[in-house]
Amino acid sequence: MAAVSLAGATSALAGVAPERASAAQRLAWGGTSVWHWRWETFQFAVSGPGVVDIWTTCRPKFTALTHHQLLVGPPDSTSPRRINVPCDRQGHWIRRVGVPRNTWLTVEALALTRSGFVCYGQCATGWTSVYTSS
Repeated sequence: MAAVSLAGATSALAGVAPERASAAQRLAWGGTSVWHWRWETFQFAVSGPGVVDIWTTCRPKFTALTHHQLLVGPPDSTSPRRINVPCDRQGHWIRRVGVPRNTWLTVEALALTRSGFVCYGQCATGWTSVYTSS
C-alpha cells in the first residue's frame, strides 16, 4: 500500500515540476495541489543572499478565476508581500523576490476572480515551489 501511495505522489509531482530551474538553485519547499481556494508552502528557513525564486501554477475550475495572489512573508505576518500571477494553467517564475534573511517564511496562494475577490470553496488547484540560491 505504501508503495502505491509513493508511486502516486511521484507521478503527481512529475506533472508540476518547474521548467528551467538552474543548477545553482535548491528547493526550499513545495506547496499543495488540491481543488481549493488557497494553497501554501510549509514554513521554511531562508538563508543565503536574501532572495528566493518562486515557481507557481494555478489551474482554474471556473472561468471567473483569472489570477492567484501569492502572499510572501513570515507565517504570522499582518502585511505580507503580495504578488499577482495569472491563473492560466501555465507555470510562472517570479525571480529574485527579496525576503528577510535568517527568518522563517511561508508562501500562500489565493485564487481570485476577475473582480479581485477571493474565491472560497473548490475553485482551483495549484502548486507553489520556492527556491533559494546556493
